Amino acid sequence: ANVPTIKVTDIYDFGKRVVSDSKSGSYTIIGEPGDGYDYKYDFADNSSLITIELATREYFSNQRLSYLYKINDQEWVELSNGNNQIILNNPVPDNYTIIVKAKNEVQESAPRTILLTVHAAWYATNIAKVCYVILALLIIAAFVLQMQSKYRTKQKVNEHINREKINEAKINFF
Repeated sequence: ANVPTIKVTDIYDFGKRVVSDSKSGSYTIIGEPGDGYDYKYDFADNSSLITIELATREYFSNQRLSYLYKINDQEWVELSNGNNQIILNNPVPDNYTIIVKAKNEVQESAPRTILLTVHAAWYATNIAKVCYVILALLIIAAFVLQMQSKYRTKQKVNEHINREKINEAKINFF
């Protein structure tokens, strides 16, 4: 019996078929395969529905063929017979390692690895969070400096008033 060979045949971003130069935000969706993965996809944070379509290179007549996948080392999920789509609905920004394989009644295909990254919005990146902390510290520092300045001014005014009272008392005494 032939061992099925699995591949990703299509990928969709909210129902729209992704082609080689398709963009999601500022990211080119389809990337080059790399070390440890066969497919690489990059999506912006607003990609709310990502569909990965699978197929085998061989046609298996009268044999039950099903697809399995697991995401980030979770348990294997077997798609129902006839279903060849993995659907990610509202994925949170993160790196997803998706391992897929096909199996017929006798054998399983070699697994294929997909690296799928959903990038955080610019305002939710670590750099932005550091900037928020710095901004908050600057605001707190400005507030503290302003309060110190007001306190010093109030002290100077009180000292001046007290000096005036002392001078007035001296004048009234003589």
